[in-house]
Amino acid sequence: MNRGTMQKILIVEDSRMFGYVLKESIEQRTSYRVEVVRSLEKARDLLEGRSENYFVALADLNLPDAPDGEIVDFLQKKGVATIVMTGKFGEQMRDEVLSKNVVDYVLKESVQQIDTIVDLVERLHQNQRIKILVVDDSETMRELLRSSLALHKFQVLEAPGGAMAMELLKDHPEIGVAVIDYAMPGMDGVELIRRLRRLYPSDELAIIGISGISQHALSARLLKCGANDFLVKPFSGEELYCRVLQNVENIESIRKLKRLNKVKNKFLGMAAHDLRNPITAIQGFSSLLLGDDEEPLHEEHREFVEMIHEASQGMFELVNDLLDVSVIEQGQLEVVRSMGDLRYLVRERIRIQRVIAARKDIEIVEEPGERAMALFDAGRMVQVVDNLLSNAIKFSPPGSMVTVSVEPESRDMVLRVRDQGPGIPEEEQKLLFGAFQKLSARPTGGERSTGLGLAIVKKVVQAHSGRLEVNSTLGEGAEFGVRIPVEGKA
Repeated sequence: MNRGTMQKILIVEDSRMFGYVLKESIEQRTSYRVEVVRSLEKARDLLEGRSENYFVALADLNLPDAPDGEIVDFLQKKGVATIVMTGKFGEQMRDEVLSKNVVDYVLKESVQQIDTIVDLVERLHQNQRIKILVVDDSETMRELLRSSLALHKFQVLEAPGGAMAMELLKDHPEIGVAVIDYAMPGMDGVELIRRLRRLYPSDELAIIGISGISQHALSARLLKCGANDFLVKPFSGEELYCRVLQNVENIESIRKLKRLNKVKNKFLGMAAHDLRNPITAIQGFSSLLLGDDEEPLHEEHREFVEMIHEASQGMFELVNDLLDVSVIEQGQLEVVRSMGDLRYLVRERIRIQRVIAARKDIEIVEEPGERAMALFDAGRMVQVVDNLLSNAIKFSPPGSMVTVSVEPESRDMVLRVRDQGPGIPEEEQKLLFGAFQKLSARPTGGERSTGLGLAIVKKVVQAHSGRLEVNSTLGEGAEFGVRIPVEGKA
């Protein structure tokens, strides 16, 4: 918005220093222009015929020519939203100030309070973009809620019942908070909240239940069916705003984290993609050097090149994992399912993994069985099997056994991988499938662990409409189970 035409902020403050510092702070942190006057008389002169030019006024409660808060009454008559600044405070004064329908009040104890005042101004500015839905069958209550929230610059939409509330949310998906009365004819608050929660998760829409019924269990009932908060009538405008603002800020924080997570995933994807080519070149050239029979490497040089080749292989696997995580978390994971023999796929991956297991004197045993036909994406299921097998090998001690089975159970095909490793503590099992998780168990052969493999497994299995199971007792190994529908699900 053009700085010359947008609304301004008015400061009415008799302290020249405080007024100057506050003006400078607001203009540095916001795009608002600020005008300062030092008395009620000067405020009258300034506002004559143009009070609509002001977004908010910051007014000292005790001015030389208005010692008893007359400035607040004047600003209210002019329709200017007002934040009261005062050097003293008590319950009686608080009640008197709030009864004047001001936006808020701030203790003016020191210059340090200026940051608090500027925060309030910034918050009011941000509130203009936020839509609040009020749902109550009482027109009087809706007007009370609307006026209280509008005072804080929120955009307020109203609905007399659940049906209209559902329509308004459909038409205005940007609504951030819904304030819903419990006792409404037809669809009551509980039913409305249940329906809304099936459509809108709590990190997209905050719901505050309200009721004049003082039943002991009502608040718990509303919270259990999906409300984020609860208020009992009658409540003050100050309490309503505090509850609404808390929920607004929670949603804003979640949205910010989601945006940052998208940036992180995009960066990981770009970095991993750019690293893949040079790592592939290192692998290729090191393989050529190791396989050159005409000019064989000196024994010491061969050892160095083997180390380079092994390190580049680990880097290549990490880059691929990062690319997979980037794709998955950006919601771009696709599975193309076709009918295939899962047992045959598992058998082929076991054959490859046995070479790695043999280095640690670990035996991989496949339990016998018939063909295991199911609908799956072969490329993605290879990732699942490889990650589970390599995980079992990585955490198993030398001389142990990894057992693999594939069997139909009901309408699912179930892959199980059991190891004889240290097991997983119960409190850590819920953390297994998070990205970059490092738990207490350590690889038994000094292998690297990125903490990405099982996170990828979980997302791929979920994309197949399947589920993961973990059974483990500390000191007795672990079993990972993958269930995928035999015929798939829509």
